[in-house]
Amino acid sequence: MKYKFIIYLSAILISNKLTSQNIDKALIGSWVKLSANFQNGDDLPLDHPVRQNYVRFDFNKKGNAYKTTNPLDKGYMFKYQANGNNLKIGFINYMIKRLSSDTLVLVEEGRNGFDNSAIMYSLTRESLYQKKLPLLEELLIVRDSDTLYIENEKIRARFEKDESFHEYLRKGIPEYSNVVSSDNFFMATFIVDQNGKIDSIKIHKSLNKSFDKQFIKAVNSSSGYWEPAQLNGKNVNILHTETFTFITNPNFEKQYYNYKNGVIEMQKGNYDNAIKLFNITLSSNPNDIDALYQRGICYYKIGMGDKACVDWLKIRALKSKRADDILIELCK
Repeated sequence: MKYKFIIYLSAILISNKLTSQNIDKALIGSWVKLSANFQNGDDLPLDHPVRQNYVRFDFNKKGNAYKTTNPLDKGYMFKYQANGNNLKIGFINYMIKRLSSDTLVLVEEGRNGFDNSAIMYSLTRESLYQKKLPLLEELLIVRDSDTLYIENEKIRARFEKDESFHEYLRKGIPEYSNVVSSDNFFMATFIVDQNGKIDSIKIHKSLNKSFDKQFIKAVNSSSGYWEPAQLNGKNVNILHTETFTFITNPNFEKQYYNYKNGVIEMQKGNYDNAIKLFNITLSSNPNDIDALYQRGICYYKIGMGDKACVDWLKIRALKSKRADDILIELCK
């Protein structure tokens, strides 16, 4: 969603009476980009990543700042210092052009300093940004009388340790160093419930047993570090998706994205769409055990049990025990 944001440069942007301490206090919290342009007012090129991407800055009371282009990730941590309208985040210098309770305008220093080519960000409080976003029905899952939302820009849980959750997991998975140079990917989901606790961890795309086991242990250890997602001021359950991608071959990306989107469609109950996406993944790698397993689930859900059993039997033929339990239960 795009928002128009008009900046009056002729206005008094920051009172000279504001101290660095007051600026620090006013900065605390999450700020999301509404628009970005060059400081002289010119639009960024259409293909400029800053123009296209989501951008969020987070500032906390510990003097840490985070910048991310992923709405569901905390981003990287940097120390920040504010001195008047000068702001330094890590090694990057910014100029605060405007700061109020709900508006922050930052200019990021370019190669030639704060000239007309420097990029100016117009930001608003994340809570205000989220309030304007629509609540999409396809992000709502109702199961066993419980309401569950697929995590998104509007509704997200917050990981409250200094590092990002992805980095926290990476440090807790020793097996990570053994798989980092492979063309492979890992995908799992879990619920962060209304109390910030972890529930229902499910691995959709495995790497190996050791990685899977360490991942589950690391996720469980994060319980208690989450601030629950909220909607209209009330805590809600969200389904969080976590992926690790190790892609060195560009051709592998097709397999990765189609599988990932297949799982998302499957979670929404769009089984026909999910089957089409798993078919694309399997056209690249017919022996992808996880894709065969998930496609079998989809076939079973739409009443095509024979096709489901064919997929699961192929998994057994590949000398994997992944589908043994479901074969015994459903393919007698």
